Amino acid sequence: MAFDVTATLKQVASHVSAGRYAHAVVIGEPVVPPEADTDKIFVAIYMLRDFVAALSLNGGTIELHLVMLRCYYQMLQEPVEGMELGLANAVSNIKQDLVEDADLGANIRNIDVGGQYGQSVATEYGHLDQSGILFRVADIMLPLIVDDSATAAL
Repeated sequence: MAFDVTATLKQVASHVSAGRYAHAVVIGEPVVPPEADTDKIFVAIYMLRDFVAALSLNGGTIELHLVMLRCYYQMLQEPVEGMELGLANAVSNIKQDLVEDADLGANIRNIDVGGQYGQSVATEYGHLDQSGILFRVADIMLPLIVDDSATAAL
């Protein structure tokens, strides 16, 4: 199957779930506000894009799957410094866990940490109002080099 992103998403979700920094991990972007814990975050995992970066000699593809990990932290906590530091610490630890196990299994060759195919591991922080509940969010862009999820006819 061309661009089998399901295996990629499941592997990333499994890896993040095994860590101790998120109280819940789901595949897909929630349409209702996620339940947040006071000291752990909620992580939603979904695809941003995928493309063939190269072909191998046997016709197999080398793809880049760009996965988003959106980390939610409720903004109802005081002091805000503790919330900000807690989110930054959890994000840092999630990224470290992922990079330390860079192949993650399945067809994932490795995390493209330095951006060999254009996108390096990066995080953007912001705020999100979802149905009247304000969250501090961190969006981790996770580029994955994936081998042979499709075979091109040569």
